[in-house]
Amino acid sequence: MKTKTQTKVRFYHTQKRINKLRNRKAQILLSALALSALVIGWNQKMTDQTITKMINPAMAQTITIKEKEKDIITYFFDEAEKEGLTKGEIVRLLETIRKESNFEQYAIGYNAKSKSFDLGYWQINTKFHPEVSRECSFDLICSTKQAIRIYKLKGINEWSSNK
Repeated sequence: MKTKTQTKVRFYHTQKRINKLRNRKAQILLSALALSALVIGWNQKMTDQTITKMINPAMAQTITIKEKEKDIITYFFDEAEKEGLTKGEIVRLLETIRKESNFEQYAIGYNAKSKSFDLGYWQINTKFHPEVSRECSFDLICSTKQAIRIYKLKGINEWSSNK
């Protein structure tokens, strides 16, 4: 039989886990909203302040878009638009790059199951896409072109964060 103290401690830890999950879901939602705001209002100069005005101001303090991310988003948006992707597809792919590499150029993930690596901004897999060189995976211009090509051929499910 559990004592009152053990029950309180267990309840406290359960509540803590629930709060962490809620915070994580809120961060993901806000990231998606921020990316959507960038795409929707793309013709105007977008700043963090512009984005925060478009969503709930009480929660907007948690959103920060770094200058590096703005440059990547701008480049990707232009390339994707040239390739004929819709705004919805562009937002989905921008969410993917945030989830997969958090906009980190030299991000590397190891897949023990397939004994392969996911490389660069787009986390392009070395086993399933051997046609993409390692140098290309770490280069924004080359990897973005490859990611768009892969997306057009095989869809969004090529990235594990979208399964």
